Amino acid sequence: MNRPKQLKIGWLIPYSGVFRQLRKDLQQGVDTALKQEGAGVRVESYPEYIQSGGLKETEEALKKLLRYEQVDLVIGVLGTKTARGIIPMVESNRTPVIFLNLGADQPKDISSNYLFYNSLHLWKSEWAMGKWAQKKYGGEPSINMSIYESGYDLHDSFRIGTSFSGAETVKMNVVRNITGPPDTMPLISFIKEQQPQHTHALLSGKEGEQFLQLFQEHDLASKVGLTVNPFMVEDGLLTQIPSGVDLYNASTWALSLDTPDNRSFVQDYTQDWGESPNAFALLAYEAGLVLAAALEDAKKPVSRESLAASFGQVRPVGPRSVLALSTCPVRTDTPVYIRKPVLSRITGLPENDIVETLTGIEWDDPALFIKQDFSTGWQNPYLCV
Repeated sequence: MNRPKQLKIGWLIPYSGVFRQLRKDLQQGVDTALKQEGAGVRVESYPEYIQSGGLKETEEALKKLLRYEQVDLVIGVLGTKTARGIIPMVESNRTPVIFLNLGADQPKDISSNYLFYNSLHLWKSEWAMGKWAQKKYGGEPSINMSIYESGYDLHDSFRIGTSFSGAETVKMNVVRNITGPPDTMPLISFIKEQQPQHTHALLSGKEGEQFLQLFQEHDLASKVGLTVNPFMVEDGLLTQIPSGVDLYNASTWALSLDTPDNRSFVQDYTQDWGESPNAFALLAYEAGLVLAAALEDAKKPVSRESLAASFGQVRPVGPRSVLALSTCPVRTDTPVYIRKPVLSRITGLPENDIVETLTGIEWDDPALFIKQDFSTGWQNPYLCV
């Protein structure tokens, strides 16, 4: 076994107004994994800022990392559409790229022996949330979102999930303001007029917080079941959650997930950095586990091509499940957890408790083929604006 003493990692870092320390979160996640696994390698980092993660900015940064810095591998936060666009450059340079995202789009057409993928798969948890909510509440649901959220697969995934539990129609409401202060009152007016049995909110940031407050103020909590996307109520984002409103959300991970590997991850990360990990730290940590396993797997001096070959074969166990980052093909086997925020007795802050575990659906299930074509929608990774 010939482990390298030094590894050059290039980073593709977009801007995020929600995860303001994204670069730090990612590097801390990888560092924790390498330390925990005793990889014994010194990492030399080459971060590149890619703004909102569009294809042009990403290609320029990637070209610099691959051809000038000559890094051994690249790790970055990319939208699925942008990841698809960089495949020719990645393959021509024969350098492994691990891309991470929250999974707002399905992972179609991203197959490459040099491209590896780790995600929260929000599209999958939205499908499970729709199926679960329709079974719980019945009737006609509504989906309430901003133009930003409507540019991804999230609303369609939720809608198709409700159909699995018998919903024949779904109302879709969009608040149109893109700039300026948040104004989600039109969504509240739609809900009052339509009187759905349950409603799903696909919002983020200040819009999501305002919507929850208005939902309570207009006494809708006693009349309409409410589910939300996880990043309206995610641990650590300090969202003001109105009291007396039952909120359900779904994700493939929770800080409170009670498995030995997740407990170990949360404990080690918190001890190392003095803060709890967030979703991007988790994704980077899992990528670090795969990197450590690939270095352990090396039977000859490590190169770009040997790393790529090992990334496609190793299967370490992470906080959520067995990790398989290959895109030949992409598999998304991780369970989906239905969560509900409750006040912690220790911190007094809301924390998501898991109330049910579901299997979810695979991205290539025929039931999802009716979704919109991937030529539409945003290029940037979700919440990276």
